[in-house]
Formats: sequence, structure tokens, C-alpha cells
Amino acid sequence: MFADGIIGHLRPKELLGKALAHDRIASAYLFCGPEGVGKLLLARAFLKTCCCDHRNGCGECGNCRKLEHGGHPDLVFLDGGEGPIKIEEVRLIQKHLRFHPFEAPRKVCLINNAEAMTTAAQSAFLKTLEEPRDNTLFILVSAQPDALLPTIRSRCQTLNFGPLPRRELVRQLMEQRGLDEPEARILAAVANGSMSKALDLNGEFFRDGRRQCLEEVAALPSPEENVLPHFQLSRRWTDQKENRQARLEALQFFFRDLLLLLSGRPESDLINADLIDLLRSRAQGETVDSVLAKLAALRETEWALEANANFQLTADLLLMQLSETASSR
Repeated sequence: MFADGIIGHLRPKELLGKALAHDRIASAYLFCGPEGVGKLLLARAFLKTCCCDHRNGCGECGNCRKLEHGGHPDLVFLDGGEGPIKIEEVRLIQKHLRFHPFEAPRKVCLINNAEAMTTAAQSAFLKTLEEPRDNTLFILVSAQPDALLPTIRSRCQTLNFGPLPRRELVRQLMEQRGLDEPEARILAAVANGSMSKALDLNGEFFRDGRRQCLEEVAALPSPEENVLPHFQLSRRWTDQKENRQARLEALQFFFRDLLLLLSGRPESDLINADLIDLLRSRAQGETVDSVLAKLAALRETEWALEANANFQLTADLLLMQLSETASSR
């Protein structure tokens, strides 16, 4: 199959496979779904198969090799991840498409992060979609398809991509990075279905720093007793800038596990299963309502930091909220 080696997304692969088998390839596709789940990877595999001399994405023919390396004369590739896609770039596409294919059966245009097209660029691109040539193929890849004009979306065959199954991410992380299962489970959970995020995560932090972070927070006294340890810990976190987001994610999953534990869910459902003793100890002083309040505090902290709030002051407040006992609320 053309998409062998690409994990997940059975339905999009099935639809594209049928289009290839019956030579009923649409003029334009929109691949939409979360970041890092394999949309662009599948788009490239599909384009390669469409243009392959042997119609199977062999990887050996001239068309396949040139498409793999981005140097094919019949391919136009734009990536909105590098900045806004402006109308001038769309006009270059239009100029490129005036000519017949040089080597491949069709002209192909791949736009990654298509939502980065400016309004003017989208309006210009729409004109190209409205009158497609028989030998052209467009693929738009987007994690924010609602940012595209409705008229653009309506002229594309939409394929929806979901997060990758966590068990598949765990397996891939164990195979590709040589992780043991507990560590792979943590990274897969934090990645939330995104293989690229899972591979980019700081494995060292989630293996060693995660435990230290959670133990430090669990050891904080109630703020009514003493607030000095809260300020000292937030100061250390402020100085250690590289793992700020990772700490917040680790705390979210810890309190999520606490909620499951308090709700009677089996330990096999827990992400931090290797910290079960710490979870059980903390659960003794918590209720479902108190844990929900702490999860809400973590969400509010993320929003505040996204709005450029002062990190140390925000961390001061968060640590005091996380160390409140259920009886003090």
C-alpha cells in the first residue's frame, strides 16, 4: 500500500488508496487535524504515488527521488510554518501552473500550514481552485481549517485526521527511542496523539525531573502554615527556564491521575503508574472537588503565561493553590 510505514489514520489512507486504485484522484484535497499526527507525511506519500513512474511510490524512479528531495520541477511546496503565505507566492503558483508538466503526469502543489495564507492570498488561490486544469493536484494541510475561506474548503475533498492512538505512540517510542514502557507511556500521554511532539519532548525531564518536580510540590506545606517554601520553589523554577512547560504538563497529568484514583479507576489507567505510592499518599488529603480546583488553577496558569504574565508571581500563586488541603477550601 502507498502509505505503508505511516502509523494510524486508517480512514484517510483507505480513501486515498481507493482513489489511486480507481484513478479517481480529486483536483484538491484538504488534510486537516491536530499538529504532528502525520498529515504532511501522508500528503507526501500520496503525491509521490500519484507521480511515480510505476504508480506505487517506489522511491526508486526519477519522479519519486526528486519529490522526496523537494527538487521536482512539477512540484510547488509552500510552508506557512515559516511565516505568512502572501499573495505574491500564490501568484508564483499560478504562473507555474500555466505550463504543462515537465516530467510527472501532473503538476502538484502542496501547501503545509495552509491557514497561514493571508486573506489576499486565499482570495487569489480560490481563483486557481475554481478553474483547475486536468493535470493539476492541490493538497492543503492544516491544523486550523476554519481559518481558510469556506469557499476554499468547499472546493477541496476534506480528509480528517485524529490524534494517534496512545498505545501506538508508546510502541513507536519504545522502538525508535529505545525507551522502557513507563517512560514511553508518559511521553505518549504528554504528546496527546502527536508523534512529532512525542519525539521532540525532553525525555530526560520526564524520566528524572518529573519525579523531582512532583515530589517537591507534594512536600509543600499548606500555605496557612508556611509560604516560604512556595516562594523558594517558584524562584528555582524561574531560574530553570528550559522546563517550564514540561513542569506544568507533568503537574496536570499528576492531578489527572489523582482524580482517576479518587474516582475508583484501576491503576492501569494511570499515566504516572511508577509514582503510585506518591499518588496514594496525596489522595488521602484530597477530594474530587479539591483536585478539580487544582486542575483549574493549572489551566489558568497556562492562560496567564500565554498572555506574558510574570512567571515567578504566577508560579507563587499556583504553588499555593496546589498545596491547599481539601479541608482548607
